[in-house]
Amino acid sequence: AVVSTQSTGNGTHSPLHTFTVHSMPVTDLFCGLGGPRCRLFSVSLDNTAQIWEVASGRHLLSLEFPAPLSKLLVDKMESVVLGVSLTTLVYKISLTEDQQSED
Repeated sequence: AVVSTQSTGNGTHSPLHTFTVHSMPVTDLFCGLGGPRCRLFSVSLDNTAQIWEVASGRHLLSLEFPAPLSKLLVDKMESVVLGVSLTTLVYKISLTEDQQSED
């Protein structure tokens, strides 16, 4: 959840956005550059990576992988996503090209 920096009056903070697309536990997160317009990437045991815009809470993209994922790597330009499976296979998805590979 993204939490507001302004208190609700009783000393607590309420979420601005809650990201609930995954159907199984989240295993890794990556927050990109860009200040309030940055992207949040997550991977899960549900074989997916999810991408959100943090400021709006808008879900941008769902990526499917052939196995449950334990780790996520994203390049500086946020154009390539690497998902690492529980068995340490590395899957590469380009966000700019129509190709998918297993390294």
